[in-house]
Amino acid sequence: MKDNLAEPVQRAVESIKSTAGEAVSTVTDEPQSAAGDVGDHARQAKENVRDHT
Repeated sequence: MKDNLAEPVQRAVESIKSTAGEAVSTVTDEPQSAAGDVGDHARQAKENVRDHT
């Protein structure tokens, strides 16, 4: 069971890292719209985790 989850969890972690990086870039580059974008990224990351588990 543990081995079956390792790969999807790793993919989800990488996706979250990527999403977090995009959110940080957004905050740095576009402060006005950053809050909404961070929320969108967080929702997408949560969906990615759900899809991969």
